[in-house]
Amino acid sequence: MKTSLEAFLFLLTCFIVSCNIINPKESIPTYIQIDSVRLIPTVPATHGTVSHKITDVWVYYERELLGAFELPARVPVLAKDRGQLQVIGGIWDNGLSGTRAKYPFL
Repeated sequence: MKTSLEAFLFLLTCFIVSCNIINPKESIPTYIQIDSVRLIPTVPATHGTVSHKITDVWVYYERELLGAFELPARVPVLAKDRGQLQVIGGIWDNGLSGTRAKYPFL
């Protein structure tokens, strides 16, 4: 009886103390909302039409990929300071929704 009580108290102590070790304080992300992508040609006569089928955005922060997000997107960014944010338009590769790619011509 004494060993089972000691074992129970030991396990209880481990669970109570270990919560802070397993779950450290987490930083709160900043969210960036991207609703749509709009193309603005620099020379309309040379670049042609502004029609497009941009369905995704590939988001980089400080040259590190945060992910590819389907539009409209809410992108979480874990950053403490200002930095460079790069957004690249994405399309369905070969028209398939399961294969997404960055659009190389933007």
